[in-house]
Amino acid sequence: MDLKNKVPHVVLYLFVGGVAAVTDLVIFYILAEMLEMNYVLVSIIGFIVATMVNYILSIIFVFDTGARFKRLLEIFFVYAASTIGLVVHLTTLYILIDYFEYDKMVSKVIAIFCAFTFNYLSRKYYVFRKQYASVKC
Repeated sequence: MDLKNKVPHVVLYLFVGGVAAVTDLVIFYILAEMLEMNYVLVSIIGFIVATMVNYILSIIFVFDTGARFKRLLEIFFVYAASTIGLVVHLTTLYILIDYFEYDKMVSKVIAIFCAFTFNYLSRKYYVFRKQYASVKC
């Protein structure tokens, strides 16, 4: 069954994003909560791993790789767009944990939700958008 053409992208991306978010949460919990490492450093580590998980699952289940860019450039743009999402994510964490003194795990879930929409839209409408011209970047 070809899920890419039968299930709406946003539904598939919720699954992919969910797996990446769980990956990020597990890394965050182990390193920040159990080992008491700095939550900013841990978030960056989680971001790198979760973004790669997201990319791999996205090209398997959601988007067509090479639709607009060659693979290495595509990965670069996924990380570039995700970096903006990371800024949103870290800003949300910082505000909720340091200013409002929310629980770290609750703050992490809220931060993931805040970055999710940006990440999905940037991938759908920029990175993996099919190019209609005959020349690929």
